[in-house]
Amino acid sequence: MKFLRSSALTLAVGYIGLGLASLALFAAPLWYAWRVTIQEGRNEVLQSDALRLTEVFRREGAPGLVSYINTRVGMQIAGERQLLLADSRSIRWPAT
Repeated sequence: MKFLRSSALTLAVGYIGLGLASLALFAAPLWYAWRVTIQEGRNEVLQSDALRLTEVFRREGAPGLVSYINTRVGMQIAGERQLLLADSRSIRWPAT
């Protein structure tokens, strides 16, 4: 029991607590910056893509949307994004 009351243990626990508090103070602003810039930016891109695709579908129907997606996929860098066109029964367009 004398070990639990030693000044070395108290000092070690104090340094661990100080380290954790410093880490939390350093990480909190980084987490907030990531959340604001990356996550919200990604959501904006996805929403604008969804609106654009919806507008193309309203104007030109499914064949026009297939053509639009094929054109966009052809202009993209491989692996950058993935687009899947399916109906409510999960049938891909054009049906194969």
